[in-house]
Amino acid sequence: MSKRPVRIDDLLHFRIPFDVQIAPDGQSVLWSERRIDSEKGKTFANLVRARTGDEPRPFTTGPTVDGGARFSPDGRRVAFLRRVPGATPAKHQLCVIPTDGGEAHVLLEEPGTFMPPAWSPDGRTVVLPYRANDPLPEGDTEPLSIRVTRVHYKMDGQGYLPRDFFHLYRVEVDPPQPALARLTDGEWDDTDPAFSPDGTRVAFLSNRRGDHDLENKDLFVLPAGGGAPVQCTLGRGELFAPAWAPDGTWLACAGATGEKTIGLMRGRCDVLRVLPDGTHLEESLTPQVDRNPLNLTIDDVWGLEHMGRAPGFSRDGRTLIFPLSDSGQTDLCALDLGGTVRRIVFDRSVVTYSVAPAVGRVAFITTSPTEPGKIEVADLDGANRTVVGWPFRAYCEEVEIRAPQELAVQTPDGAAIGGWLLLPPGPGPFPMLLDIHGGPIVQFGRTFFLEHQIYCARGYAVLYVNPRGSQGYGVEFAKVIHRDWGDKPYVDLMAATDAAIATGKIDASRMGVMGGSYGGYMTNWVIAHTDRFKAACTQRTVSHMESLIWSDYGSYWGEELEAWPWEDPALFERLSPLTYAKNIRTPVLILQSLSDHRTPPDQGERMYVMLRVLGKEAEMVLFPGSGHDLSRNGPPRQRIERIQVIDEWFARKLGPKEERT
Repeated sequence: MSKRPVRIDDLLHFRIPFDVQIAPDGQSVLWSERRIDSEKGKTFANLVRARTGDEPRPFTTGPTVDGGARFSPDGRRVAFLRRVPGATPAKHQLCVIPTDGGEAHVLLEEPGTFMPPAWSPDGRTVVLPYRANDPLPEGDTEPLSIRVTRVHYKMDGQGYLPRDFFHLYRVEVDPPQPALARLTDGEWDDTDPAFSPDGTRVAFLSNRRGDHDLENKDLFVLPAGGGAPVQCTLGRGELFAPAWAPDGTWLACAGATGEKTIGLMRGRCDVLRVLPDGTHLEESLTPQVDRNPLNLTIDDVWGLEHMGRAPGFSRDGRTLIFPLSDSGQTDLCALDLGGTVRRIVFDRSVVTYSVAPAVGRVAFITTSPTEPGKIEVADLDGANRTVVGWPFRAYCEEVEIRAPQELAVQTPDGAAIGGWLLLPPGPGPFPMLLDIHGGPIVQFGRTFFLEHQIYCARGYAVLYVNPRGSQGYGVEFAKVIHRDWGDKPYVDLMAATDAAIATGKIDASRMGVMGGSYGGYMTNWVIAHTDRFKAACTQRTVSHMESLIWSDYGSYWGEELEAWPWEDPALFERLSPLTYAKNIRTPVLILQSLSDHRTPPDQGERMYVMLRVLGKEAEMVLFPGSGHDLSRNGPPRQRIERIQVIDEWFARKLGPKEERT
């Protein structure tokens, strides 16, 4: 039976698994499953459970968003977080449900935000981060004013931040009236708690140095009953969720090593061994691995929501399980304490994972260009691997999903670039869209990318590559664009375009270029430096670097660039695509979300106004109420509208569909 082509509205029917958890005995796996309710125009998520040998079954139901699920140490209960979309006033619930079935019991309902809980080893308490919302005047649903006293005062997807910070709270699970017992305080966020194996200590991440809005996090340990925390690291750079070794003598986490850096732009990130006693020992366990132990492979299904998971231990503590972003894929790896790294899942890209140390099993979600969203389990050496759930099975059996061909590109200046070319059926030549990823600290890869498949089904070839500055190819490859975001990536993108044309499948007279975030920056840069593309679409864009400093991550970019606009205005002008926009002759469509705090609306508006004043061809489409992540988790109708707008634009500029097929 022939399969139907991919359609724009397919996203309305997906059930997307995320945040997988394996039970302590390894006999069942739990995950959240995201879905869209088209009639209500909302996105919901419920828990799904698969027992060994059984088909997956709903574990929670209803018009809610359920996530952050964690098995109790004895496996008899699950704690999870729940929101009711659209509820007024907005509240967050901490719930517990028996694993043998029954209704969820709401332990707490608070006017704020919880992060996922950590169980104590005896199963009597959980510790979790919580941040209270600002109180509203009686009868109002919006604040009358917002008082700002910190540099980091807003966050995309959250809006303007409340005055409170995330702090750790202990909650007794069984008393008649559970309550939040505060463990930490201060004007900083405390996150990612993890109990020591004996239950006497809690490790967590926080930043308590200098101006906490301009620095990265450290690892702390405090007594489980409360008290003064001990700082265990020296703040070289970014740290991610920690995990205790089974004997409680040390912790493992992913974190920056070497010279102090901001984020992942120009420093390496290793699996670290950290002592909990305040001696500040930070030993790299992966010095020989020039790749990041994080999931940095980007797509439009999961994005980066599982970027930094805690490593998992074997029962004897001599093996660590962690992800590794390498050359367009995220592998799952096992590290022994002798320094040997073995890839245990490498045929498909790993989205996220969970380890059951006592039985030596790991659960994980995987994806590939043509088969997304499999939930699998395996031994810690990769053996005895089994698929326990696949919400995308029916979709993949019904729809023609095209497999891309891989490209290995040599640039004129000697760089080796990896990429992919997705081709429609038929002999060609086809019009082509060059899509540029955001970040820049991410990578395209061997994942299912719905938007690429949609354009391919509409008759376009789609080229997507990892230019210099991307992750997955080593520190030197990533840091080469430090204070020079445009020049070398431009060389790489043009070389990849030439390589695609050389296949004989591309109509070089009908090519478009597009991208979002940093990809929007590079789209602007490309069309300001060449006329070879017949049309462009720049989304959630960066047109002026100074304006980026006033975004939610503005302090991050100032530190990364080692300059501020008032210190080195020439640098910001040189890096800004707007400086070169007078050279643009390519028709450009600008898409901008009006609640985007990452690349605020003025970034697109500046480019639009300048081009129109200069008499250039430009159109702009604005999306009220949506943020930076519109393409992945925005309102469903706006996600559909966005793709339709892009498709209509390129149809006008590259030729009608009848001419493309």
